[in-house]
Amino acid sequence: MEFYCATVSKLFPRNVHIMYDGKMNKAATQLYKEFENHLKA
Repeated sequence: MEFYCATVSKLFPRNVHIMYDGKMNKAATQLYKEFENHLKA
């Protein structure tokens, strides 16, 4: 699965990939950690 954002920004990672087996690349991991922090708030 790949997420694409048309907006170009340093604050939003690009090329976010979540593999079929649940593994995530570095950009996806960073995005997940940030999202997880928002859930805790």
